[in-house]
Amino acid sequence: RRKLQARLTEIIDSAAAQTELLQGFVACWDASDGFTAGHTLYELSCGIIGQGVQGVPWCERWLRAVAEKVWLGASLRERVGELSEVATVEQAGRSYKLTLRPEASLDQLEAALAPILPGAEDWQAAVRRLYGRG
Repeated sequence: RRKLQARLTEIIDSAAAQTELLQGFVACWDASDGFTAGHTLYELSCGIIGQGVQGVPWCERWLRAVAEKVWLGASLRERVGELSEVATVEQAGRSYKLTLRPEASLDQLEAALAPILPGAEDWQAAVRRLYGRG
């Protein structure tokens, strides 16, 4: 599992060096309860079902998951404050790679990233706008 996570990290780092990423993450989750490419388990836990979450407008505004390794595009990075207490922050091309510090918890990282984490209401409003109803 660790080897696969390391390889995926290398792939995303390489992509970040070549193009501007909107976001990315590497996580190891138990996906036995319904993961699909259309949504993340993090989104499901927040009541976000999947419509519209893969589009550029959503991904420029909202982070789709919190994990030990997260890449933020510039539009997401500018919406959050100081992260150095919970994560190392490295420039990755025009994006930013966050790595959870060993002494920090995912809950602490989630709290630091709160301005870019959507709730069900944010998703519902985005779906209404997508269909011209809001």
